[in-house]
Amino acid sequence: MNFTRQWLELFSWEFVTAQNEVLCLQKTAHHGPTSDGHLIAKELWEDARLREMGLSEVVEVCRRCH
Repeated sequence: MNFTRQWLELFSWEFVTAQNEVLCLQKTAHHGPTSDGHLIAKELWEDARLREMGLSEVVEVCRRCH
């Protein structure tokens, strides 16, 4: 089965970074952009967010943003 949909539609970049902040605070880790990859990840996320994709493609987007 190859079910496609807009899996990431509800999750803006602002939401993603807010969730990351909560996770960092729980682990007393630094929160915030620390590398040149931050803007690349943001662009990748925003480009993918409204696209219809299969679940395996969504997992790949998340992996690349990580």
